[in-house]
Amino acid sequence: MTKELKWASIALVVLVVVWGINSMMQNRHVTKTGEVFDVEKDDVWEVTISKDNESITLFRTGDSWTIAGNDTLVMKSGQIDNLFSKTLAVKRETMISSNPAKWATYSVDDSLGSFIQVKDASQKELASAMFGRSSSDWSHNYVRIPGEDEVYLTNENVIYTLNTSPKYWGEIPKPPEPDTTATNPFE
Repeated sequence: MTKELKWASIALVVLVVVWGINSMMQNRHVTKTGEVFDVEKDDVWEVTISKDNESITLFRTGDSWTIAGNDTLVMKSGQIDNLFSKTLAVKRETMISSNPAKWATYSVDDSLGSFIQVKDASQKELASAMFGRSSSDWSHNYVRIPGEDEVYLTNENVIYTLNTSPKYWGEIPKPPEPDTTATNPFE
């Protein structure tokens, strides 16, 4: 083996080792599972959303949903559909930070984040997450799972669905239509 071939072989081995180390370092920042919420729609019976000092609880009775503590509004079906098709289906992508000191930077701490908790019929928590608004990328949010330090970027923006206003979730029911088939006694 010539001297040049030995050096080329050594350089190739060094490049392969550097590439392997680089790949391992990058894999640490990739989420192994993309799901934020690993829940089945039929298992969800209660959802509580909190932001600042406000919160709202939505609960299921049979096939319909109700706003806890509100008897004047009926649920908007589109909002519940969005809750399941967008919010509870959101995925986490790139890990942004694993430093708890930076939670406020990403709005995923207790004072800045929007918190959502999902429970089953027996009031057992199925999942929860803290979401923060991204100031640089409006099509994504930040998310942190309670009990974990890592902050991830989500695959889409769902922060607008974490609204604590009853009027976002419900609407005043329309009055019943008058019966036009009844005969007028004055005719």
